[in-house]
Amino acid sequence: MNLIHRDSGRVWSFVWELNTVIETPFEMITAAYFLWTNLGWSSFTGVFLYVILWFVNKYKSKLHRKTWGVIDKKRDKRMQQTAEAFHNAKMLKLYGWEQPFQASVTKLYEEENEMQRVQDHMNRVVNFIPGFINQLLPLIVFCTYVYFGNKITMSQIVICETMIRRFNGNISHIIHKYHDIDNLKMSLH
Repeated sequence: MNLIHRDSGRVWSFVWELNTVIETPFEMITAAYFLWTNLGWSSFTGVFLYVILWFVNKYKSKLHRKTWGVIDKKRDKRMQQTAEAFHNAKMLKLYGWEQPFQASVTKLYEEENEMQRVQDHMNRVVNFIPGFINQLLPLIVFCTYVYFGNKITMSQIVICETMIRRFNGNISHIIHKYHDIDNLKMSLH
């Protein structure tokens, strides 16, 4: 039941947000056009930073896939032993095997939780980089524009900030879909 519930949630999440796959390219082209017309070559600073983000997220996805596979196997083993205990409760009581069986299930649960803590820690470390770049991206792009001897107006700042955030949101959608596809692949295996 646990696997079916989790896997159906992954499929539903993917299908529910499928419309963003169609909208994202149009919004990105529009945002790139406005950035190019207002900032010129300096807008490619953001593209360079997004390429870095793409590789960070690919690395994160590999780590995620590897650790979730181990966590799923541990959870399945624990659930199997727990189901076996419920099925054979009379035998466990009759022969006094409750304590060893409970210790076995507890050990599996602790191993599963330890793997989950390790994965959470890795996610925090790996999530810091994209968060840091996303927050500083407009500042870096504007500083690059000014560094090349251009003057920037308030209207350019507002338009470009809006388009950078729009572009950033669409990149986040793409990354999210990439992770959803990875989750679907894990579910199908």
